[in-house]
Amino acid sequence: RPEFALYGSASKAGEIKANRDLMEKAYKMGEQLVTEA
Repeated sequence: RPEFALYGSASKAGEIKANRDLMEKAYKMGEQLVTEA
């Protein structure tokens, strides 16, 4: 079922993007903590 494979890769890509957004947020928060300290 190709549509299932397509959906699976799309959701995987969504997960990766969400993780990247989280990492970016955490990095920016860490930067703020360092500059405030």
